[in-house]
Amino acid sequence: MHNNRAEQLLKIAINGRKNYLGNVSCNSVQHTQIFLSIIATAKNNNIAPQKWLEDYLNACAENNSKPLDGQILIHHVNKLLNRPS
Repeated sequence: MHNNRAEQLLKIAINGRKNYLGNVSCNSVQHTQIFLSIIATAKNNNIAPQKWLEDYLNACAENNSKPLDGQILIHHVNKLLNRPS
């Protein structure tokens, strides 16, 4: 049996949804999609997703727990995409 890369990535979301007891709101669906997209992007760019997320959340905490914007956000996006800053 052969599973291509796209099928394997879809299985993660489907199995996750079962484990989360379903997505009960539109926001939880969107948050799950964003989170899985970040993980897939990190893996495709040979970035450790957990380390990147830890760095990003620490930067948010240092920003008075507000979302990042401007140059700080660009810096973290470039790290995710494995681009030099």
